[in-house]
Amino acid sequence: MEPGQVLQGQIEALAGGRIKPGDELLVLGLAGLSGTRELCRKYREKLQNRFSPAYIRKMEAPGCEEEIRLRKTEQEKSEEEIRQYILYNKSERETSFPARVVFPLREGGILAGLWILSQASHVGLSVDLRMIPLKQETIELCEYLGLNPYRLSSGGAWLLAAEDGFYVTQKLKAEGLSCTRIGTAQEGKKKLLYNGQNIQYLEKPSAEELQQLLRQPCPVRK
Repeated sequence: MEPGQVLQGQIEALAGGRIKPGDELLVLGLAGLSGTRELCRKYREKLQNRFSPAYIRKMEAPGCEEEIRLRKTEQEKSEEEIRQYILYNKSERETSFPARVVFPLREGGILAGLWILSQASHVGLSVDLRMIPLKQETIELCEYLGLNPYRLSSGGAWLLAAEDGFYVTQKLKAEGLSCTRIGTAQEGKKKLLYNGQNIQYLEKPSAEELQQLLRQPCPVRK
């Protein structure tokens, strides 16, 4: 079921821009890190029965991408045009890169972020789940708890849409950051997730996840 007019408007405002078919989808950082820490706090006693204290500390370790800040420039451009984004690391060093949209991942994880960008732009998606960057510790934690790692809260990671994904990934990797291409935007409305020979449709985030996302301010500065 498609969102109503009011909710659709909120989703478009939340996305902060519109992606186009052919845009490459990238993840800056690692999905599920903030959610991994939340699970460690919530289930610490249970986890201690399976994992060593040192391994639990590895689960809780932050990624360097969680410390970066982003600023969007060229506000006179339309929502569909390429903008320059300026990235600041903890030492305040600046790096600029071109992107159509940069979306902060939070509640609902990478899958919620993909749905938001697709829905806001009225385009489809083709995404390889195996390419979504996750810590091995996050995978093992979710397997033990029976959870979907792609739906873990992913604060500190970013979903990018760019015309030239190779250029952007190389630019950010040169700064010591993790940036991974996971798929492309497509014509139509089908939101497809590939996992080897298995294909599934991307589901809409829960009402609770959507409301949490809509309530949070965007950390991309103007």
